[in-house]
Amino acid sequence: MIFKYDHTRITGEGLDGEPINKIVYSTLAYQWFNNMKFVLGNDSTLNKEKQISIILNSIPLSTSTIDNQQGICYVSGCLTHQTGNEGVYVDFKFAEHPDLRAKFTSKQYGGVANQYLSQRNNSGFAPTDGAAWMMKSEYQHRTYRNTKRTINNLPGEEIIEASTEKSGEGYLTEINAVWYYPGEPNSDDKPEIRFDLDYSYTTKQPPKNGTGFPHPKEANLIDEEEFMNIWDDALNSLAPH
Repeated sequence: MIFKYDHTRITGEGLDGEPINKIVYSTLAYQWFNNMKFVLGNDSTLNKEKQISIILNSIPLSTSTIDNQQGICYVSGCLTHQTGNEGVYVDFKFAEHPDLRAKFTSKQYGGVANQYLSQRNNSGFAPTDGAAWMMKSEYQHRTYRNTKRTINNLPGEEIIEASTEKSGEGYLTEINAVWYYPGEPNSDDKPEIRFDLDYSYTTKQPPKNGTGFPHPKEANLIDEEEFMNIWDDALNSLAPH
């Protein structure tokens, strides 16, 4: 186990005119277990050594250690929430597949209920600008799934899309899968939950298989069946505790 601490002294004057002279600490911690590396915090995680110590002490995560706490169980561990406006963010990297990435997020929130992703307008292009950009970049798009999907009584939404665009001297293909449950505001036991699984690969020419997953026989690349198996296994492991 490794802890890294940096400290910065902040001096000056606050908004209320009072002088400031204090030290803030940034915390980063690593722990290895069962051929996995856990990284907690980052270079801007300020004064969180106590909280990080508590999390480190729960590794390996086990359902038996949180029988009296609320949390979300995923794969073989559980991620606990305290109460109030708190979030959990977990990134996964795969040693055998460096181009495959996964992220789990869970947040408590107040105020207005969150919308489903399909109900939001995330487009950054005006229609004419978007069409011009797509033609210039040789952009192609494909939708594999876009539907409601309930996981362990959590009514979520599943979106799996692929895109290919010209990138440098080749073509970049990205497959992005999202499952999203908007949760309920002011509810400790029904936080917002999102799981992402992303895969990307590059080819010198437009993909022979079209926009989407590579041909199953291409070496060291993840085909559609393997990706969907990883995705479905991960989602089916999700359960409120």
